[in-house]
Amino acid sequence: RRKALVLRCGDHGGRNTRPLGPSGLGRAVVGTESIGAGSPWTARAHSILIEGFGRAARGRDDLHLIIAGPDGGYEHVAREMVKAESLESKVSFTGPIYGETKLAARSRADVFALTSYGEGFSVALLEALAASLPLVISKECHFPEVAVSGAGLEIDLDPQEFAMALTQVVGDSSLLANMRSNAHAMATGPYSWDTVGVAFKEIYERISASSLN
Repeated sequence: RRKALVLRCGDHGGRNTRPLGPSGLGRAVVGTESIGAGSPWTARAHSILIEGFGRAARGRDDLHLIIAGPDGGYEHVAREMVKAESLESKVSFTGPIYGETKLAARSRADVFALTSYGEGFSVALLEALAASLPLVISKECHFPEVAVSGAGLEIDLDPQEFAMALTQVVGDSSLLANMRSNAHAMATGPYSWDTVGVAFKEIYERISASSLN
């Protein structure tokens, strides 16, 4: 992602066959939106991502957007959006990526973005935090702890807001470093296996105790 990365990848088995953007890329933004089955909500989410990225990347050559994920019959629509924004040289579609390739993509990223119209508890965001990636997410991701913890920015679903948030993060090296540190702290603190395991143990113990009463 070279300067910023916005990427959403799902482990569905198999191997990736397309390159992770231009070689020698300095900074990149990898789109966190996967190319799933088409729907009005999917179209709108990609519209925010692609149009917003286009505004942030206008007049600069250090940003690249990588959109990763399986093609569920919708990639051609996203490609048309990219073409309409004249972003063909700044956006790459990798298809699904896995294992070491997935880890490498995140290691090259500066930002992980998710402009979703509805998330429950996103594993993709937790994986990004574990990779110490700052997040730019919509409020509809229902993960306000990201902004509260200083691990990223939470935005309304608006292309200009996304563009401004992305520009803010990649344009301030101190902010970027702090967000990376806070992202790591979230992943290794409240969302670590150790913490979650203890919480589950306590829940089971309370259930067990109540059933004996």
